[in-house]
Amino acid sequence: QTKPPLIVAAAGNDSTDGLILPCSYSGVICVGAHGVDGGLTHFSNFVSGVEVAAPGQNILSTWPMKLRNKIYTD
Repeated sequence: QTKPPLIVAAAGNDSTDGLILPCSYSGVICVGAHGVDGGLTHFSNFVSGVEVAAPGQNILSTWPMKLRNKIYTD
């Protein structure tokens, strides 16, 4: 018997308490974002369906800062 696929999705970055698709589907692991202090970030969606949090702030990246959207660099 084959197991269903593991589906993990971001909770969203709207700072709301509503689940977005695909997080609202049954069987999807919903992940919020936490900051350097371990608490949820100010932008992460929060709701009882968020099951785990992962680093989501001040992430080291290879994406050049000059190519980032202005909303994230202010």
